[in-house]
Order: sequence, then structure tokens, then C-alpha cells
Amino acid sequence: MRFILTILFTLIAFVAFSQEGDPLNNAIKHNYKTSEWGTHMGCAKENQAGTGEHPTIMFFHGVGEAGSGSSDASLGKLSTWGIFKLVKDSGWNGIVTNPVNGVTDTFMLIALQDGFFSPEIDKIWYALKNDDTIKNRIDWNRVYLTGLSAGGQNLLNGVCSSQNYADSVKAVVPMSTAAWTIRPATSTFTYPKAWGFHGESDGTAPFENTRYFCDSANGRWTHIPTTHSNWNSSNGTAPS
Repeated sequence: MRFILTILFTLIAFVAFSQEGDPLNNAIKHNYKTSEWGTHMGCAKENQAGTGEHPTIMFFHGVGEAGSGSSDASLGKLSTWGIFKLVKDSGWNGIVTNPVNGVTDTFMLIALQDGFFSPEIDKIWYALKNDDTIKNRIDWNRVYLTGLSAGGQNLLNGVCSSQNYADSVKAVVPMSTAAWTIRPATSTFTYPKAWGFHGESDGTAPFENTRYFCDSANGRWTHIPTTHSNWNSSNGTAPS
């Protein structure tokens, strides 16, 4: 997993929750406004020292992490894989030093929980733009999307269906993406703006799903000799 996140933050450089009681590991639990009428529970890990704008990573969870958000235990599933798992396992606080220029940033980390699949990008985008707790904390020149399985599918469907979404994000990093349905009409993304990861032996979501997107977008994909998920993988091969 450290390998995957190292790659993620190298990518950023080039284009620049425990048991009941505290399953979110000091992340902020919040009912985010996701439409004019509705909300989704979610969590955020952010710099508590100030109120300035921060580069932001939005995590789209997989089906296994879906839940009602009605309890800490439900929201705690968001730390099963990915960004919030790193927070849980290592106490990482979102602080990253850019390996290119040496500048240190504190990233805001956000995940919303969907009840059945994974949040859709329009709901996430509405929250980013309209929810009072985060809308003024985001550096809109540095918004990154990453997602697992169903989450990879929803983030790819989102950026491929809307030029606005595609132009507004700095990079997308799908992991073991499920069968996304909307194909990009043009190469909106190029490496390093698009970098996907997928297991060569994935029997749940074929690796061709990730390869097709990255190839059609002139991006890069890293194939890993494992099955589904791969957030805990420590090796992989990135085709040139």
C-alpha cells in the first residue's frame, strides 16, 4: 500500500478509523450536503492548525465499504482500504513533501459513504462546492480523485461524462476499476494526469477495464500480479 500511495504522491508532484469509539482515527465525521435536497455521511481528515486552502484527495470507496453512515462502525468501513486505511494504520496526517521541489503540503482527505455502491461524482462535487465545512478549505487547482473497484468506476464515469469534471481535477488514480460504461470521446487525460492500477489476476473486475481507460486517455497503468483491490500490494510493473 505504501508503494501505491508513494506513486500517487509522486504523480501529484509531477502535476503540480480502530474499534468502536474512534473508527475514523480523529477524522471529522460530517453529514455532507450532496444535493439541494439530500445529504451523505462521510469523513474528512484535514489540517486543524489553520483555515487556509489545501490540496484535496477525494476517495471513492468500493461496494464492500458501502454503508448507511448512521454509526461510527458503518463509517469505519471507509478505513478498510486506501487513504483512510493509511491514516488508521500509521497515523498519517496528510502531510506530504513534494519530491520535486521540496515543498511540504497538508492534504485534506475526504470520503463520502454510499449506501449501496459508491458515491456518484455529481454528489461529491456538490458537496465540495456547497458544503460549508469544506468549500472554503479546498485548493481548487489541486483536486485529486482516487477510487477502488466501484469507486474507480464512478470516478471514471464522472470525468468521462463531463468536460467540466475532467478539466477541474488535477489527476485521477483508479484502482481495480469495475466495468465503467462511459468512454472518453477524446484524450482528456494524459500521463501523469491519469494513472491506473490493476491486478493481472483480478477475477472480479478484469484488468482490461483499467488498461482501456489509460490507453485511450494516453495515461499510464501499473499491472500488479495479484487479484482484486491491491491497495496493500508492494510491487507492480508500470508499462512505458
